[in-house]
Amino acid sequence: MWPFDRPSGEPPLDLGDDSGRSFHRRGLLAQPPHRICPPSPPKAISMSDPADSPASVAEAADPYLAEASRVHVFVDNANMDITMTQKARKSRTDWNGFDWTKLPEWLVGRAAEACRLREPIYTGTHVYVSYDSNDPRHDGRVKWMDWLDLQPGVHVVRKELQSKDPQRCASRGCGFRFDTCPKCKSAQRPRIEKGIDTAMVTDMMSLAWDRVYDIAVLVSSDSDFAPVVETLEGRGLRVIQAGFPPTGMFLRKACWASFDMFERRAEFER
Repeated sequence: MWPFDRPSGEPPLDLGDDSGRSFHRRGLLAQPPHRICPPSPPKAISMSDPADSPASVAEAADPYLAEASRVHVFVDNANMDITMTQKARKSRTDWNGFDWTKLPEWLVGRAAEACRLREPIYTGTHVYVSYDSNDPRHDGRVKWMDWLDLQPGVHVVRKELQSKDPQRCASRGCGFRFDTCPKCKSAQRPRIEKGIDTAMVTDMMSLAWDRVYDIAVLVSSDSDFAPVVETLEGRGLRVIQAGFPPTGMFLRKACWASFDMFERRAEFER
């Protein structure tokens, strides 16, 4: 049983959906800081009454607007970096990289806009990075990860690149495996990213289990995350995709909302 289901015998929580059905709250909190905005009865507007100002009417019609929710960010660094670079190259625009002193706060702000939050509570950022500790070319990445890990609220999850299986001869009936070129003797076993997706899914589920967040910002275009998104949202959480349309449309459809990072890149560019 999901550990934060309502106790047996406790009446189901009526979220006021259009069909009139009542169902158990599947969120992470016994007293959730937000609800799936229930419909409110229409209200006559009198512009002479301050309580009937557009802002007051909007707040009364949408109680979720006035409530605080906890927001946690999950960043697939390789996917984000590669996709942003490709889009910049395709559109022939300059791109100087991410300013990580701005990026987490910017992501939380965009999620707050998407969910109409007045008081988002930032609970931290997990950044998932793969690297090769034996490759001198990755020394700069290691130093960058060390620096990033010191930033407030940021935790870097590091995964070593893994060697790919030796190549196999494609000739029929042969199948000989080789990891060096017969002519130049150069290595033919590239290092590939392993374990990043699994680590992200595990952390998204475990932090939800520990009631750390109500809204997750997922920075990725990888459709492999769609199942965990659907699972979390089925439990009453919201997942907001920070993406790069049209890339990642399958994941975008699974998420509660999404926003385009590329079109507003100037706000967090170095």
